Amino acid sequence: MKLLLVRSEYPSAEARRGDERLCRAWISHLAQENEVDLLCFGGRRDERASGDEIFRKIYYVPRPRGGFFHPARARFALKYPAAAANHSPALAERLVELAARERYDLVQFDGFEMGLYVRLLPREQRRALFLNAIEGNVLRQTIRIASGLKKIALYREWKKTARWEKWFSIRAGNVLVTSLPDKRIVDSWDIGVRTFVLPPVLDEDTPRIEAAAKGRPDIVFEKMTRPDGDRDALDRLRREIMPRVAAQYPGLRLVIAGGQLPDGRRASGNDNFSVISRSARIEGPERRPEILAAPLRVAGGIIVKILEAISAGLPVVASRAAVSAIGAPEEEAILLADRADLFARQLVRLLEDSNLRERLRKGGKKWLRKRFDPGRCRREVDRIYAVCAGNEQ
Repeated sequence: MKLLLVRSEYPSAEARRGDERLCRAWISHLAQENEVDLLCFGGRRDERASGDEIFRKIYYVPRPRGGFFHPARARFALKYPAAAANHSPALAERLVELAARERYDLVQFDGFEMGLYVRLLPREQRRALFLNAIEGNVLRQTIRIASGLKKIALYREWKKTARWEKWFSIRAGNVLVTSLPDKRIVDSWDIGVRTFVLPPVLDEDTPRIEAAAKGRPDIVFEKMTRPDGDRDALDRLRREIMPRVAAQYPGLRLVIAGGQLPDGRRASGNDNFSVISRSARIEGPERRPEILAAPLRVAGGIIVKILEAISAGLPVVASRAAVSAIGAPEEEAILLADRADLFARQLVRLLEDSNLRERLRKGGKKWLRKRFDPGRCRREVDRIYAVCAGNEQ
């Protein structure tokens, strides 16, 4: 099979974003038996990736410049508000050229923002649209926690995004998602498309967080989703959750890690706890044991960093929204809570009970091996792409 992957960014092996790491894992597997080309935005600095062994060829086009008010994409800002920033005549031209010249078995568009290019391909060209998360659903969650004029602006964006997300899916014909809840959403649109759940391919070297065995754990928060979602979760931790926990553990640390924080959130502290910003992921022999906190109210698709934490043996306390896509069993692999007081109580339970931490560590790994067995997941990925490319078996 010859596959062309069309996405906004090159999926680097050092990527911090979970969706990029998932993409990298899928393509690495597919490239073992198939020819995979990549078309994305880039420049001279990106040409070093042209020798990436998982891609047969990498085609770069200049990144779009000028924002929404650039003449070439002003009209797209009115039609596709969430995708207009990625409108590029250069990418469109190269896509049409490659599709005609290379005769790909399948062209895959990664992300809603790239869906506006689906219409450029001839009807006989098989194609798929990969939605790491259903944008309309994520925006609807964001509206619930917004207020004032921002709530009104988000509502208008949601209405347009929900419309075009369905239209891009119709033109693609095949829609790839990362979770069963997202598949149910697409199926509920009743638009006559085939929907597939791409399982995560979690290799042994996927987790980059390691759990220390002894000592009182720190509470860790990492970037996990969209800026609005991360910002809201961090605010909840700092203002509502951690003060309750710090009342019993005054010296407890909240460690904020995983790269650049949401806008306006920098290292700070108060009388109850300290906040430490780290540019690198939590790792290294000097680190202390950790508990991952994920009080997300805005989430879509699979939160990869939660899977990584469970795989690495870290106890996790999360909201139900954060784990709805993976279905981790409560009290066996993960602790769940939505209200701030209950979330704080779950954190205190883990801090006080080393047996509970050990039970979650073992139970989480056992569940993960059973739920996302690498061999079974790879076979399912092969089956899905064979069907999308018309090679039904």
